[in-house]
Amino acid sequence: MIKKNLPYKDGDLVPVAMIGVAPSVIVVPPNSPYKDLKEFIAASKVGPGFHWATAGTGSTPHFVQGVLQTRYGAKLDVVPYKSGSEAAAAVLGNQVDATSEASNVALPYIKSGKLKALANTWTSRIASYPDLATATETTGMRED
Repeated sequence: MIKKNLPYKDGDLVPVAMIGVAPSVIVVPPNSPYKDLKEFIAASKVGPGFHWATAGTGSTPHFVQGVLQTRYGAKLDVVPYKSGSEAAAAVLGNQVDATSEASNVALPYIKSGKLKALANTWTSRIASYPDLATATETTGMRED
C-alpha cells in the first residue's frame, strides 16, 4: 500500500476510459539464478530480502512491489530512482535485484539478453512475448 489514509474510498472512483495497455514485466539481471517469479519470491523471503528499483513513490514499479509484498509475501526493499530508465539501468548494472518495466520498454532488453524476464503483470500473456508467463501463472495464485 502506498498511502494508508486517503480522503476517499476506492469505490468513489469511476473509470472514464481505457486509453491503452502496456503490461509491466518483472525483470532481473541476466545472471540472476531465478527462472521465474515463484523462485524469486521464495528466495526474497530468506535473509534480508532483495532491493527493488522504482521510478519513485506511486510509480508502476512501486505498485508492483507492493502487490508482490502484500499478495505473495515477497521481501522487497524499495530503492527509489528519479525515472523508470534510471531504475532499469540499476538492474542492468546489477545495483539492485529487480524492478518492473513497461513491456514495450523491457522487451528489447530481454530479447537481447541484457535483462531476464520473470513474469508479466497482465491478466494474460503478452502477444509480442507469448512464452512469458503471467505472475498468476508462475506463482500458482489466482487474482481475485
